[in-house]
Amino acid sequence: MAPGSVQVRTDFKHLEDMTRAIDELSAAATVAVVELVAARPGQGVSSMFEFGRMAGVAIGSLQSNGFSAFDTRRKKLIEVSPQKWQRYFRKLAGELPIASGRWAPFDSVARAKEYLVGIDEYLTRVKDHNTADALLMAVWYICTCPEIGSLRQRDAMRLPWLRERFNT
Repeated sequence: MAPGSVQVRTDFKHLEDMTRAIDELSAAATVAVVELVAARPGQGVSSMFEFGRMAGVAIGSLQSNGFSAFDTRRKKLIEVSPQKWQRYFRKLAGELPIASGRWAPFDSVARAKEYLVGIDEYLTRVKDHNTADALLMAVWYICTCPEIGSLRQRDAMRLPWLRERFNT
């Protein structure tokens, strides 16, 4: 896998499907980006338990494939909050809060389709917002990490440059 490239896996019906995809992708990957998730008020107890379980299995699988958020001798595991990666795309688009620090809902499917040509086939269903979130987190990392080196800070926030980079 070339530096700065992204591969997509979707529709994990069972835990084994997710761990198999992580195993397949881990050999060529040098960095994994995972959303730092938490429960929110109003979410059901059993659905949040299942969500947390899936997140734990994903992180455990990544760790067993050589990724770590703390050990610099291993491959990088980056945990990013939704607020951080979404703020990057909101700033990129020149979006402002709607009232007293509150933002309009973030449409990750629309943003992913805007920045990533040829991604439409992965984003056709309502539930594909999770895939769009994952793709945008990968783009966020590629555009903001200092290790990639092909980015210049003044270019990282220019929308035409970002579209050109990911539409080729």
